[in-house]
Amino acid sequence: MRIGVAAFVIVFLFGSIALAQDAPSVPIEIKGTTFGLTQPARREAVKTALAKIFGENHPSLQTTGRIQFDFSAVPDQAAVTLVFDFDEQGLLTGLIIDAYTEEQNPIAKSLRAWLEKTVGPGQKAGDDLTWTHLGYDFLFKYNPDQGEDSSYGFWITKKK
Repeated sequence: MRIGVAAFVIVFLFGSIALAQDAPSVPIEIKGTTFGLTQPARREAVKTALAKIFGENHPSLQTTGRIQFDFSAVPDQAAVTLVFDFDEQGLLTGLIIDAYTEEQNPIAKSLRAWLEKTVGPGQKAGDDLTWTHLGYDFLFKYNPDQGEDSSYGFWITKKK
């Protein structure tokens, strides 16, 4: 009897771990590596994933509430800014993926293509597009020809 109960517990635990590893996520391609945006996303897990992506490169800014990287995603182009914001419990509350132009921001470009394929065409919000998926709101902004205020990117926030 004990062996049967022990076997059940082991199978249950392994099944739970497998489900956690296969949790639904939004794939965000950063430097050739997929960062899986899940719900909930915890600071330590995000920090570990980013360390694997960026290696020895340190964040531009790192506090308990924010991790930010500014880097060139395309050679000879201006930087992309990635900003991960966290609440007091260390849960991800927002993510910004921003650059001046589409050419500089393949991360936002591939995320938009994935959302359009997986979720749908997006809802118009003025000049912007929005999607809701896996507990996050995705706001895509494309404001060309605005000089330093030009933007091509995503503002992702955890649904309240």
